[in-house]
Parts: sequence; structure tokens; C-alpha cells
Amino acid sequence: MKGGKVFLFEFADEVEAFLDQNIDGIQKLNEAAGVIGLKPSAQIKLKNIGVDAYDTLPFFGQKGHENVLDASEKMIREIRKGIKVVDKNGISESYSHFIVFYTRTIIHYLAFYLELLKQIQSVLNPSTLSVTANSQEPGQLELNSQLSYLGPVTNSFANAHNIGYEHACTVKNKSGTVFLSFIKSILLNIGGKTFTWIMQKKLQREARKKTVVLALERTYNMPRLIDEIINSGDIIVYLNSGKNDVSRILKGEFIGLNGLQFGSGKNDPMFENSVRESMNSLKSSAALERFFYCEVDLWSWVEPWLEKALVPALRKLNFQTARLSKLLNKVTPRLVLSQHALGLGGSLGELCLKRGIKAFLISHGSHVPPKGKFERIEWSEQGRGLIDATYPFIALQTPWAKRYVEDMGVRWSKPLCTGPLLFAKKIDSGVSSKDNEESYKKELQASLFPELEGKKIILHAGTPKSQSSLRLFVYETIDEYIRNINSLIKVVTRMNNVHLIIRFRPVRDLNLAEFKELLVESESFTVRSDGSFTGFLLASDLLLSYGSAAIEEALQNKIPVLQYDFDGKYCHIPATQFNRNQIPHLDSCYYADSEENLAMGLTWLIENHLDDDKDADVDWARHFFDEKDIVDDFTSTK
Repeated sequence: MKGGKVFLFEFADEVEAFLDQNIDGIQKLNEAAGVIGLKPSAQIKLKNIGVDAYDTLPFFGQKGHENVLDASEKMIREIRKGIKVVDKNGISESYSHFIVFYTRTIIHYLAFYLELLKQIQSVLNPSTLSVTANSQEPGQLELNSQLSYLGPVTNSFANAHNIGYEHACTVKNKSGTVFLSFIKSILLNIGGKTFTWIMQKKLQREARKKTVVLALERTYNMPRLIDEIINSGDIIVYLNSGKNDVSRILKGEFIGLNGLQFGSGKNDPMFENSVRESMNSLKSSAALERFFYCEVDLWSWVEPWLEKALVPALRKLNFQTARLSKLLNKVTPRLVLSQHALGLGGSLGELCLKRGIKAFLISHGSHVPPKGKFERIEWSEQGRGLIDATYPFIALQTPWAKRYVEDMGVRWSKPLCTGPLLFAKKIDSGVSSKDNEESYKKELQASLFPELEGKKIILHAGTPKSQSSLRLFVYETIDEYIRNINSLIKVVTRMNNVHLIIRFRPVRDLNLAEFKELLVESESFTVRSDGSFTGFLLASDLLLSYGSAAIEEALQNKIPVLQYDFDGKYCHIPATQFNRNQIPHLDSCYYADSEENLAMGLTWLIENHLDDDKDADVDWARHFFDEKDIVDDFTSTK
């Protein structure tokens, strides 16, 4: 027997619109078979009006991650078979990765909705699904966090499964936004082109007397690395830099070529023909059942998105690649560095590979050998843009990256054991002995957390993924991230002389205010988004995370790590697992797969590891390269 109506809200303004257009709106929600807040802003708004609402956790758990990954792998395999884009410079793989990366994102986005709806049907058995959402326009490459496919996807699911569908009300669009964005883009286009033309002329003049070090962008510690390796006669050039870097460019600290990202055109017949043939090939395969999920045809949304969003973005990338190729014809860098190989980062590496330019892909992420089917699917796809791409060389910064490459393989590059370059570096505290390190740590704690004197400090660091950029299984969804932290807070609250510091970075769909609102109340934790992560890490006794590059950052600095997954589905680095049926042993890295085991594990750690005299018994060796295995100067490699 079917239940009643189930309401789904993504954003707070949808709840507000529903209440504005329904005098008895709160009563309707309270009488419903279920109300679901898909994103934090909606969850908070529903809580504040006294409506007991679900988040996504009861409907999207481990099985959801696995189901969506299984389905997307089959779809992506079909897409890879259908695409063969190549330009007049012979660039191909970079376009393929660009297509797959963004298409996979929209497939995950749509399949997440459908998996959610399938489980809602199973758990709540609704008679009607009621949605309040605008429709997503398929003209943007990256999914807009303020618009949604929820309405049309829910309608299609309801029709396929004989469930009623209701569009509850209309949310007003903000007027003037499109026009202002258009004007802004024109001004940026003109200004960016002009500024970059000036920078290119300057580069060509200076390159006659000096050598060039070219990097993709000023993120993920790249400026620090360049400062460490440049010669006195080098010019530093970035293809991308931030708005705050203009003054540095004007001072002559480096040359910025951001304008390469502006403009587009159709001046490459080979590229245009291959794009047209690839799109036709994809359309011919779209009728296959593998593009269906939960009896709904995803292709009905993917196809118009490909035509209206992806193809124009591909043309822009082709235009950028052509401009970059011309630049490299005039100026040959002695060294090229990049943190990733997506978009222009991929073209940069592929051009260097074809022309014999020394270029290194130095991933900004942590890479570990996968332990099961679903980890292998996700890490394989992520690796294509971070460690397995068209670059002459890749830097292996930790033994875990080396093990990843040995397991998964790389297709084009020569791997080099460099040790930490962009991340996972041993932080220089300026002290030499163990006693001095402990003294420095206490001074740092007193400076950063004066109110926590005498307490053990646990630092939490994590990177959740919003629905518009889902990385399944190996990353948490936003709801999983909040649930796992709340579970941790509950455990820490029951402990004496322990304080939790939550290092928070805003992500799409979750800002600092929303994050704080969704946490349980306790005086045993503090949320911090200010200051240097390095300082927080060195001042901590333990790092706790689901899966993050911060794990390897901690291990390189001999700070023990506890990995925690409430669902027990994923463990980033092999570790000693806490289990009530086994006695743990001292290790550098631990793992808890339930709140019960987390509580037991933290108690054991406080008693057996986090005392100053216990650390000497820990084997840290598996996280470090032997000195003999590391290339002394990776920039001199031939």
C-alpha cells in the first residue's frame, strides 16, 4: 500500500517559495509521508521552521556509491569508445580526458538523484513525489549549484515507476543576473586579451636573455616549489594566476598569461570534423540500455548538455591549445610544471611530450593502490588527470604514489621518485632534537589554542564533495562528512582532557555558517577556518580524516593518523583497525569503521600512543622513500 506525499527540497529558497505560496505549508509538510532536504541550506531552513526532515543519508549509503559507480563505468566505457577528437597539432588525449571528466560528473549527478529516488520509493513508498525546483539550463559546463535537474529527473522517475508527480510551486529567478554576467564576461575578455598580449611581448623580449620556467597555475604550493628550484637567470611564467596576483605581476615577480583562457573560434577543420564525428558516434550508441538507470534514460539530459555546454567548452580549449602552441613555438621553456592535466593542463603536457620539452606532472593529490573494485574504478578515473596523463615525467612524491603506479600503471610518462614537492613535505619547525620538537609543539599550541592547555588535540581535516562534483566511494558526500564529524564530536564529548579542532574549508553547497548550524552542540570542539593548516597540524597530537592528502602530510611529519568511516566502506591507507575483539598495536596509521570502534580506538590511543615517550616505538618507514631511491635533482633529469 502506497504512503502519502513526499516533498523534496534542494535549497532554502525552495522551502521559502513553498511557504509563500501555501498558507498551510508547514501543516502540509508535517502531514507528509516524508520531507527530504537534499542540501544543507534546505535542511537548515526545514529545521528552523520545525519540520522533521530527512537528509540524504537514509537513502544514499554504501550501496548507493557502488550502484552509481557500477552504472557510470559502463556508460563511460561506451563514451570512450565513441570519441576520437584530434586537432591540427596532433593533440588528442587531452580532449578525450576533458570530455570524459565532465561527462562523468553529470552522469554521477543525475544517477545520484535516481538512486536517491529509488531508495525513497523503497523506504517511504510514496503515492506522490512533490518537487520545488528550477530547471537546469544545459548551457554551462560546470553544474550550477543554484539550479537543478531534480524536477525533470523526478518527473521521469515517477512516470517510469507509476508514482504521482507534483511540481509544488515556482521559485523566482533573480533578474538581471544573466545580463550582468554577459557584460562582465565581455569586459574580462577584452581586458584579459590585452593584458596577456602585453605579457607575451614582455616574455618574448626577456626570453632572449633568460631561461623560462613555465607552470600551469599558482595553486597547491606551486609558488613555494618554484622558489626552491629556480635559477637566478629564470623567468617565472604562470598560465593561470589569481586576481590577487595582479600587483605581483606588475612588480615583475612573474609573468601571468591568464588571457589564454579568453576567446574561442572555429579555425581548426580537423578538430571540428573529429568533434562532429565523435558526437554522431555517441548519439548512435545512446540507445543502448547502458545509458538507462532506474528505468530512466539519462541520455535525454546528457545529449543536450553535450551539444550546448561541452562542445563549446571543447572549442574554447582548442582555441587555448592553439594559442599555447604558438607561444611554445616562440619561447621554449627549460622546465614546465603542472599540478593536474585537465583542460589546458592536459594540452600543456601533451604539447611538451610531442616537442621534447622537459615537463613534470606533480599531482596535488594523494594516490594509493586501490583495494577493491569500486576504489579501482574511482582512483583509475581520477588518476587520468593527476598521475596518468600525457606528460614526459611524473613525480612520485610518496611511496604510496609509487605503489599506485606499480599497481595501476601509467601510459606515457617516466615516473621519478622525487619525494614530497607540492604536498606531504616534512615541515621545518627550525628545531633539531626530539625535546626541542616537543617544546616547539607546546609553544605552538599555546599560541594557537591558549584555552586548551593540558589537553590532547585532535585535528580533523577532510574534503567532502558536493553533488555537482561527486567523487564516489573514496570521498564523502556532504551529508556523510557532517554525519561522520557529528559522530566524532559525540565520542570526544565523552572523553576527558581531549579537544577536537575541525579544520573547515567552504565547498560548493556548504559554507561556514551552514556547517556550524548542522553540528551537534558540544564544548569539546572548535571549528577553525583561519590561519595556516601547517601550524594547526604541527600543534596537534592526532589527525583524523576520512581520506585526504592531509593524511600523508601528517605521516610525513610523524603525526599519527586515525581514519574514520561511519559506514566502514573505505580506508585510504592500510592501517591498524580498531576492533573490540582484537588488541591493537602501535602504528603510524589507524582505522575505525563504526562509532563504537572509534570510541574504543580513541581511548586506546590516548592511553597507549599519544604520550610523548611512545612515539619512538612506531614504525614510520612505509611512508618514506629510502634516500637512495630519490632523484637528487628532478629538474636535471634527461
